[in-house]
Amino acid sequence: MTEEDAGARPENEQGNAPVETEAAPSVVDRANEAADRIEAGLAKQEELLKRQEALAVEKTLGGQSSAGAPPKKEETPEEYAAKVMANDL
Repeated sequence: MTEEDAGARPENEQGNAPVETEAAPSVVDRANEAADRIEAGLAKQEELLKRQEALAVEKTLGGQSSAGAPPKKEETPEEYAAKVMANDL
């Protein structure tokens, strides 16, 4: 084996056979993958924000209605006195 071949292929500990090395993903490839994940996350976050805005608008415009709710009963003086004595205010 020549010096050029030895530099191109690392050999195992005994020096007998060349060892195959896996190509690690380059920094650019990893950065592109990270950018893709960020873009996907931002798209999902934008969709969720639109849904939150729609719910806020619906809640604001929907208002509250007391229709169907039982009317509040006024307390009699006796009921009020019983609550005061029971310290239930």
